[in-house]
Amino acid sequence: MSAFRAALPLLSVTLVNKVMSLSMSLLPAIVVARALPPGQAAAVVGLARGAAVVGTLASGALADRFGAKWVLVGSIALSGAGALGMARSVGAVDLAIAAAATQIGLACFPVLNRVLLAGAVPLDQQREALAWLRTTANLGLVMSFALGGAFGTHVTALLVADAVGSWLAAALGAALLTDARRPATPSSAGASTWRPFLYLTAVMCAWGCAYEGFLTACAAQLRATWGPEGVSVFAWVMVLNTVGCALLGVVVARRIEAPDLAVPVGFALLLAGAALGVTGSPAAAFVGMALATAGELAFSATAQFAWMALTPEGPRKATVFSVAMTASFLARAAGAALVFPLVVHAPFPALGMAGLVVPGVLLSLAGAPAWAAFRTTRGVR
Repeated sequence: MSAFRAALPLLSVTLVNKVMSLSMSLLPAIVVARALPPGQAAAVVGLARGAAVVGTLASGALADRFGAKWVLVGSIALSGAGALGMARSVGAVDLAIAAAATQIGLACFPVLNRVLLAGAVPLDQQREALAWLRTTANLGLVMSFALGGAFGTHVTALLVADAVGSWLAAALGAALLTDARRPATPSSAGASTWRPFLYLTAVMCAWGCAYEGFLTACAAQLRATWGPEGVSVFAWVMVLNTVGCALLGVVVARRIEAPDLAVPVGFALLLAGAALGVTGSPAAAFVGMALATAGELAFSATAQFAWMALTPEGPRKATVFSVAMTASFLARAAGAALVFPLVVHAPFPALGMAGLVVPGVLLSLAGAPAWAAFRTTRGVR
């Protein structure tokens, strides 16, 4: 059975769930449209974004206790209920509660779909299956953004459609998904993979910090240099990234299999792209995003496969992975925040951007012990 066929139930649920997943993207517009005072607006958005940490942390522990399938189904249904609550809310408090519920449900998804993928797909096919998962999510996002652009003046209708789409995805998940966990081999069980797993977690945190910093800096510099037109340029830059990852993710994953090649190359391309992308020039932004997208394609599926494969076996495996993924999400937030003192308000933006990326480049070059453990304990290339 091919990686695509093995992962097809999960890919189907992912696509249906992503097609109308607009609620959190619409939250800033809802806050502005309702003319909430600055303090209330900040509280609503901050609470909603902060709820992602709760969802990511809780998802692993709940999966270990109740099974990843039903936690995933419940989290998708929760995000749908939150979207409907956002549509029906009338004040800041109920909007904040509904948005937080939506974000908690959405934040569970990245951990749980990887846990389910690890159980459903043979180990030697998981790298390609992860690429298919990324491709499917990106295709869903493209369709979601297109629908948002076509019907952007009908925010309430989009929120209701989001709720309906989420509940359809939950029903599909209940019908199609299986909750299996592959038994650990004697060589992969126990504490032997803790050290390389922690190294990979540090690598993923460094990547998240650098990549999110690049996206934030690129958007800020384009807006500062070109005004409202800069926002449009950045939107097209993101289209390039999303479509590129959707079209080429599987192709690249099949050809770049060695993590000791994929990870340093990914960081090097990100460094080159980031140095160009933060200059404020539209042409440089497109070239920089093309390089960063190439880096993401090289890095993403292979690094995530190694990260998942090296997660220590045990009754709390999903919990351990969810804690590590939470750390990577917090690193992304830190990268976005650090951009303003290091890049946006700094005299040499490219130098400040390099300060966010270079630590990851150096870290990626120190991975020989982790890659050796990856090969010997998992029996893969």
